[in-house]
Amino acid sequence: MAIRLMGVLLSTLGLVGCGGSSSTSSSPPQSSTAQASTSTTATKTVTATATAATSSSTSLASVASGATCRTSNLHLSFVSGQGAAGTAFLYFALVNVGSQSCTMSGYPGVAFLDSSGQIVQHPADRGVPVPTPVQRITLRAGQRAQFTVTSSDVIPSPGCQHSYAATTVQVYPPNQRAALTLARPMMFCNLHVGAVQRSG
Repeated sequence: MAIRLMGVLLSTLGLVGCGGSSSTSSSPPQSSTAQASTSTTATKTVTATATAATSSSTSLASVASGATCRTSNLHLSFVSGQGAAGTAFLYFALVNVGSQSCTMSGYPGVAFLDSSGQIVQHPADRGVPVPTPVQRITLRAGQRAQFTVTSSDVIPSPGCQHSYAATTVQVYPPNQRAALTLARPMMFCNLHVGAVQRSG
């Protein structure tokens, strides 16, 4: 009888021991899964935040710098003219008629054309008597850049034995391959052009 009771007690203790072991071993996997899930969520949040910040920074930089002024968004106009010390000075403007700001820098390509659209004498050489420094200009909608074209006003002279007649001014804005034209009859010789400058 005592042996039988001992057997029952040992059997019961064994069952209790097994149950305790099973309960303890099930906890760690749950904790590990939760930590992995938290880590993944944090990583996604940091990545999304970094991506948004980079996108915002790029967008702001683009707006600040402005796109290059394209010929299609510019209008050519004659501003004024005057003569001094044997040189005729002609002032032209490029107006931003687009809806967004744009930038330009350097020299426009200038030539005077005859009635058949052919270049007369030669395109304007770079450089004018009063130097105009090359600068980067930002034009908001409606703003304009100005440039100077000069012609010899002493004829005949060693460089100009006679004057040439033109009917149209042709201008390639800086760094553009399409030209603007403006009807303006004039007499000239040995054209020179200065870099675009901020106007007023």
